[in-house]
Amino acid sequence: KTAESVVSSGPYVITDWKENEYVKFEARDDYYGKKPDLTHIKYVPISDVNAAVVALQTGELDIANQIGKAAYAQTATMDGVTGVSFDGWQNSGLFDFVDDVNFRQAVFHAINRDTLVAICLDGNGAPCQDLFAAKVSGKYAGAVSFTGYDLDLAKEEIAKSEADLSRVYTIEVYDADSAAAAQCVQADLAVIGIQTEIVEEEIGTWYDNLMAGNMDFSIVAMGTDMVGTEDMLSIYDPDAGYPLPVSDELVQMVRNAPTIADDDERYAEVVKTIELAVEEATWVPLFDAPTYYAYNS
Repeated sequence: KTAESVVSSGPYVITDWKENEYVKFEARDDYYGKKPDLTHIKYVPISDVNAAVVALQTGELDIANQIGKAAYAQTATMDGVTGVSFDGWQNSGLFDFVDDVNFRQAVFHAINRDTLVAICLDGNGAPCQDLFAAKVSGKYAGAVSFTGYDLDLAKEEIAKSEADLSRVYTIEVYDADSAAAAQCVQADLAVIGIQTEIVEEEIGTWYDNLMAGNMDFSIVAMGTDMVGTEDMLSIYDPDAGYPLPVSDELVQMVRNAPTIADDDERYAEVVKTIELAVEEATWVPLFDAPTYYAYNS
């Protein structure tokens, strides 16, 4: 959105909005496709998921999206509120901003994803098999295999690292689910001599730190905005994604792939890009995350 206008070819128009409070949508009479069943929608951003679930009971909200595991469990005890869980488009992973590829590779191999899912996530989710979530990976699923947890390999890589292991690195998160996962990551990294502290922040502060590159690590869920592997690779482009310590070669490959018209050639180039992204290990895939939402009666 901008302060002046919004241009869209979708089935809705924005009729009113107030920054940080709400956006109102109304179905278009001149839409070329099937007119949507919902004619009026009001979107209200509520960063506190517990408050969002309570708002379902009071009638302030009708649907709360991406509410997290704890709030989803809470819905089972609430009259008139139904929680729903399904295999989503997201996978959760670790952004590693440390500018040392051996250090990042050590982190990539030090994390036991099976233990993380079983203990820290109560069995929800599945250890990542690809760089991005299964639903996002599409035809690229399984195209690039990688070694996940390998403690011996992690120790070899950390021994080659020039990073400062005398300092304490921060893992910054903004919600309870990520904080729980961070505890498992913290324990695994300690085994190879990487000391960390977990810092839980308000989402606005977290985002500002993320985009400024003022982080060591952060656990995030990726996949709701970009629902395809080729789109997801844009996270490595500093002009379109995040300030990750990636090579110029990887950035150029990310930018080049969409320009290739031939499907087979583009597929091959994307596979090479994924291989290099795994090698540079600035994004460490951990687990495919379930999506939770809730609605009222």
